[in-house]
Amino acid sequence: MVAATLFAYWPVLDNGFVNYDDRLYILGNPQVRLGLTPESIAWAFSTFHGANWFPLTWLSWMTDVELHGTDAAGFHLTSLLFHCLNSVLLLVAFIRLSGSVASSVFVAAVFALHPLHVESVAWASARKDVISASFFMLALIGHAEASRRLDVGDARGACASRAGVALSLALGLMAKPTLVVLPFVLLLLDAWPLRRLRVSGGTLGLGRAIVEKWPLFAIAASGAAITLASQSAGGAVQSLTDIGPLTRLENAAVSYVAYVCHSVWPSGLVAYYPHPGNSLPIWKVGAALVFCGSVTWGVWRSWADRPYLAIGWFWFGGALVPVIGIVQVGQAAMADRYMYLPLVGLSIMVAFSARRLASRGRAFELAIATVAAVLLISMIFATRNQVRLWKDSTTLFEHALATTERNHVAHINIGVALVNTQQYAEAEVHLREALEIAPRSALAHGVFADALRGQGRFARAIDQYRAALVLDPGSPRWLAGLGSALLDAGRGAEAVDTYRRVLEREPSPVAFANLGLALLNDGSYPEAIAQLERALELKPSLASAHGNLGIALLQTKRPDAAIEHLELALKSEPELALVRANLALALAERDGSAAGLESIERAIRLEPHNAKFHTIAARLARGANRRELSISHYRNAIEFGDRSVGNLNDLAWLLATDEDSSAHSEAIALGLEAVEASDPPSADVLDTLSVAYAASGRWDEALGSAQRALSIVEAGGSRPEFADQIRRRIPIYRSRSTNPASE
Repeated sequence: MVAATLFAYWPVLDNGFVNYDDRLYILGNPQVRLGLTPESIAWAFSTFHGANWFPLTWLSWMTDVELHGTDAAGFHLTSLLFHCLNSVLLLVAFIRLSGSVASSVFVAAVFALHPLHVESVAWASARKDVISASFFMLALIGHAEASRRLDVGDARGACASRAGVALSLALGLMAKPTLVVLPFVLLLLDAWPLRRLRVSGGTLGLGRAIVEKWPLFAIAASGAAITLASQSAGGAVQSLTDIGPLTRLENAAVSYVAYVCHSVWPSGLVAYYPHPGNSLPIWKVGAALVFCGSVTWGVWRSWADRPYLAIGWFWFGGALVPVIGIVQVGQAAMADRYMYLPLVGLSIMVAFSARRLASRGRAFELAIATVAAVLLISMIFATRNQVRLWKDSTTLFEHALATTERNHVAHINIGVALVNTQQYAEAEVHLREALEIAPRSALAHGVFADALRGQGRFARAIDQYRAALVLDPGSPRWLAGLGSALLDAGRGAEAVDTYRRVLEREPSPVAFANLGLALLNDGSYPEAIAQLERALELKPSLASAHGNLGIALLQTKRPDAAIEHLELALKSEPELALVRANLALALAERDGSAAGLESIERAIRLEPHNAKFHTIAARLARGANRRELSISHYRNAIEFGDRSVGNLNDLAWLLATDEDSSAHSEAIALGLEAVEASDPPSADVLDTLSVAYAASGRWDEALGSAQRALSIVEAGGSRPEFADQIRRRIPIYRSRSTNPASE
C-alpha cells in the first residue's frame, strides 16, 4: 500500500509552491523562514496568523525550512510521508477495531490512493490535514486498545490508553481544529464495530459512554473556542449578512451530495469551488435533501442487520459538520481537503458491504477482489493526474477556470502568478474579471494595484490599494503596496507616513527596511539610516536593507561604511544593479574616479539601457581622463533619455575640445539645447557653447556667448577663477571676430 501511494504521489516532488495561501503561511512568513528558533517556536504557540491556531503545523513547516530551506520538494515530501504514515495507522486501527483484515485494507487503501486526498498532500498549505490525521489515527488505535483492556478487566491499562487518546486529541487540535469531531466518532465506534453500547448488544448506555469521554469533549470544546476566537480575529468567519442562514443550509445539503459524487466519481476536482450564494435552483436543493434524508432513513432502518452502513454514513456526515458551511469560514462552497477524514466513513460502507457479499461464496469473493483491485488501480492513475495539476499556480487555476464558472479566486491566483512574472497587462485582464465577479474582494483590488504599479500607472495603483484597504483595513500587505506606489509616484512624505502605519501593525525587518527606503528617497538620511540599521538588527541577511543603508551612508559622506554594506548586499544578491552603481560612486569618492569604473560597468551589463548608470559611468570616465569612454557613455545616457542640462553640457564640452573637427557641429547643437533647457541659462552652459562656437570658427557667436557668461559670473561674484578663464578667452575671440566691439 505504501509503495502504491508513493507511486501515485511521486510527481508531487516536481511541483512548486502555489500562490493560494503558500505565501501567507510559508514563503512570505518571516517567522516560518527563520526555521526553528526560540522566537519562532514561541510565535507558533501564540499567533492567530492566517485566522487559525495550529502551532504543530507551524512547527512542521519550520522544521522543513531547517531541513530543506524553501525548496518546495522538501515540503511536499514531508506531507507525502505523513500521508503514507496515516494510511498505515488507519490500517492498524481498523484491524484492531473490526478484526477484518481485508475490509481494513480496502478502507486504508482508498484513504491512501483516492484523488480527493491530493489537495491535502500536494498543497503545502494543507499540511494541517495530514498532521492532524496522524493524531486522529493514533486516537482510534488508543480507543481500540482501551476497549480491549476493558474486555479483559484491565482498568488501569484502559485508563492509560484513554489518556493517550486525550493527548492525541489535544495534539491533533494543535494541528487542525476540525478534530473536534473525534469524541463523536469514538461514540460511533463504540456502537460498531466495538459493540460496547446497548443499542449494539453491549452493556454501556449512551449517557455513560458520553460521561466516559467527558475529558475529550472538554478538550474539543476548548479547541472549538480557540478556533472561533482565531477565525473571528482574522475576519475569516462570514457574517449572516454576507451569506444568510437559509443560503448556508441549502449549500450544505447540495455539498453533501457533491462530496458523495466526487467520492464515487472523482472528476472535475478543483482547488476552489465558488460559493453559489442564493443562486441554487430549488429543485437541486430539494433533490439533495431527498437524497440525504433517504440515505439516512435507509441506513437507520438497516441498523440491526448492517450497522456499518449507519456508522459509515454518520461518520461521513458528522465529520463534515465543522466545515460544511453552517459556520461559513472563507468564501468557498466546499473543498476537497475537507474529505480527508470523512471519506473513511463512505469507505466503511463500501468495504463492509463487500465483506458481507463476499461471504456468499468463493465466486463472489473473487469478483469483489477483482473489482476492488480495478478500483484501486484506477485511483492510482487518477491521483497521479490530479497531482500534476498542482504543479504551479497557473496550471492549477487554469484547470479551475476550465472546470467551474465565475471563479474569481482562480482569476486572482492566475493574476498573482502573472504579476510575479512581470506579465502585468495579461494579469490585468484576469483581475478585471475577478473584480467583475467579486467587487468586494480586497485581494482582487490589491493584486490589481500590483499589476497597475508594474505598468507604471501609479495613480490608478494608489486608488486600487486604497480600495483594498477599505475592504481589509490596516492590511500590512496593501499598506506596503500603497507605500511603494506613493514612492514611485514621487510622493515621498505620504509614503513615509504609510510605511509608519505598516510598522504599527507588523514590526518586521521588511517593514523597517521599507520605511528606511521611503525616508532615503525623501532625503531624511539620518532617520533612514536608523530604520535600516533596525531592519538589519532583526534580519542581518536582508540584502535590500544593506544596499539602501549603503546608499544612505554614501549620501552622508561616509564612503567606507557605505562600501561595507553595499558589498554585503551584493554578496547575497549579485545582480542588484542599483547597488553596484552606488558602489561605484562610493569607491570613486574614497579612491578616485578610476576605482569605480569596473563596478559601474557591471551595473550597466545588468541594465544596459539605464541612462542614469551611463551618466555615472561618463562622469567617472571623465574624472579618470578616459575621454573616449566618457563621450561614449554620455551619448548612451542621452540616447536612453537622460537629456539633462548637465549631460548635454558635459558632452558638448568634450566634443568642443576634441581634436576631431567633425564633432564640433554636434557640440554646438548640444550646447544650444543645454542653453534652451536652462531657465535662465547658466554661465557654464554659455561658456561651453562659446568654446563650441570657437572650435567651429564662429568667432562672433563665440564672443557673444562668452560675454554673456562673464556678465553672469561677475554678477554672482563667487567664482573668480572661472571668471578669469572666460576673460582670457574673450580677447582671442575678439581678435578673430568681424565685430570686435560686440557686447
